[in-house]
Amino acid sequence: AVVSTQSGHYGRGQYQVTAQLAYQKVLLEYFDDKRSCVSRKSTEKLFSKFKSGKSEMALSQKMKSSTALNSRTSIASNSNTSLDSLQSSKSESDFLVAHGNKFESSVRDALDFIEIMMSKEETFIGSFFSATRSVKERRDMTEAVLARFTVELESFINSSCKFDIYYSLPIYLSLLDRLDDTQENTYIYQILRSNLDTANLFFNKMHKHQKARILECNRKAGRGIATSVTQFTQFLLYSESLQKHCKRTSLNTCYVHLAEAVSESIEVFAAEQSKAPCEVVIVENFHYLYNFLFRNKIDSLDKFRSRCHKKYKEHLELYVKAFLGTPLDKINVFFDGVQLKLNSGVPFEEIGFYPEFSKQKLKALAAEYTVKEVKKGLEAIMKKIEKHFTKEQNLFMVACLTMQAEFIKQVEGYDKLMKLCYPDAGLRFAFTVHQIQAMFDGKSPKH
Repeated sequence: AVVSTQSGHYGRGQYQVTAQLAYQKVLLEYFDDKRSCVSRKSTEKLFSKFKSGKSEMALSQKMKSSTALNSRTSIASNSNTSLDSLQSSKSESDFLVAHGNKFESSVRDALDFIEIMMSKEETFIGSFFSATRSVKERRDMTEAVLARFTVELESFINSSCKFDIYYSLPIYLSLLDRLDDTQENTYIYQILRSNLDTANLFFNKMHKHQKARILECNRKAGRGIATSVTQFTQFLLYSESLQKHCKRTSLNTCYVHLAEAVSESIEVFAAEQSKAPCEVVIVENFHYLYNFLFRNKIDSLDKFRSRCHKKYKEHLELYVKAFLGTPLDKINVFFDGVQLKLNSGVPFEEIGFYPEFSKQKLKALAAEYTVKEVKKGLEAIMKKIEKHFTKEQNLFMVACLTMQAEFIKQVEGYDKLMKLCYPDAGLRFAFTVHQIQAMFDGKSPKH
């Protein structure tokens, strides 16, 4: 550091050259759209370079010669690599993750640098003025010099987050991680803690911004997976790719709130659809979310994952029941009447004495539903529902299997009542459960 021994105050010149150029180098190497940034260096490696004879001025000259930064605002205004803009396209997921990882690496490099510089400044003050200044004077001088690091770090956070609010996430997590590894009674801890409040403000702003995007982005979307679902999953991929060893309380809360928003957006998206039934849209989107969360284990979203699975199953059953209906409609009407008599207290063995429920009438109705007729009716239903599902989600066959199970359940229910009410009549359907399974397995339309 440059020191004025007469006045007892530090000159700012050398510190400003090194610290400002360090931040400038980090910003420029990340924002210049070359997709390159400084590699992650451990504190030990950086210290070894200093010990080998490289002074701070030499390091700053190297930074200065590599590039110059005119202004942070010019970088932000000329760049088009905002994470916010990238979230409009699902195909950009991999780049979004890599983009955030590079910036996170730059943030951690910057924190490494200022920690090393602060340590050296503090050591210099303690050794150089140990004989000429009191402890209080040395502490005041240290605080005066190191206060500049607080200003520069805050400026870095403001510049980065104003350029792209999603940069608040790696900054916030990096500061939390660093605080966990720093002793509380040190200057670096005070500076990191002070700037954590600034980062937290931007993190909360990012949280609200992402929630708003999720709730609003489906307005022009077509059928299939809602844009809000893609937004949500891309954000999770981005945030989960970042290094984090700190407590995740704020991040987990953010996840839960965003999950609630995406759930709400799916319901709205489904209600506005005209090309597919509401239930199908809900089934496809919650199935997509469930599969994503099953592959990417996120503890704070375990309950939401279970809820997605429940939603998917419930609405699939509602859809199947609505569109399958009762293929054996005359049989269904017959046994609905039988069930009403049973509910009113009529014994099983007396049902056949009622003319409208005689075994002769049931036998005639059962004869109408041949294997050919049942097969024809089921195939017509399957061709209709095939148009409701998108090829990308590949849930049509799942719906067919669910429909098969529901139809077999109906037939088995009729068969049970038939045996209870007409035990010795020898009545049976013209088709078997095995033949029903063959109808779905062999004749259902294929994508």
